[in-house]
Amino acid sequence: GGTALGRPCRYGRFLGYSAGAFLAQVLLMANRQELFSQSKALLFCGGPLLSRMRLTSRYIMDSEAHRAIQEYYLENFDKKLEEDTQLQQLFEQAQRGGAFFRSLLSEHYPEGKQLRQNRLAELRTQLLALTLAQDEVMTPEEVRASLCDAGGQMLVPMEVFDFDFPYSHVNPFPATPRHEEAVSLAFSRVMSRMADFYTPLF
Repeated sequence: GGTALGRPCRYGRFLGYSAGAFLAQVLLMANRQELFSQSKALLFCGGPLLSRMRLTSRYIMDSEAHRAIQEYYLENFDKKLEEDTQLQQLFEQAQRGGAFFRSLLSEHYPEGKQLRQNRLAELRTQLLALTLAQDEVMTPEEVRASLCDAGGQMLVPMEVFDFDFPYSHVNPFPATPRHEEAVSLAFSRVMSRMADFYTPLF
């Protein structure tokens, strides 16, 4: 957001990491009041549908919490909307935002799938997914499956990075003295790719 000389600032640069990538997608897909028509969002270690995320981790949530999220958003969301009038009103007010949010939950909404794929195709130059080969929470395979069309063609550009040191979804650049130089070089590679994507903005 923000303003420049009284006008909305539309040249935003967003970095969505992990669950933040989900939110960044919704933000640009909904494009409320045309605020983000000329913005870009980089999806780092993110991009899959909620149903394709493997969130059970000691650093994220336990299996019980993961199951609760699945039951709420993937199995009973329509029912929850009917029961919770306040939540229903919020989704109605959000309009496009609510529809795009639901389209990113799973493949179980046929109308949402087409809506998502059409919109991602429109945002091809505004989104870039950077994944890690050894990410076990949001794997490259699940990101790819979520960002492609029915024929397997990528709707959004995606790149996979791999490093010569132990890393993970929650700690992609570990601060370990033993691998300090390799981590620094890997960090520079990823940051350089991000900078290339952001500049020039359009």
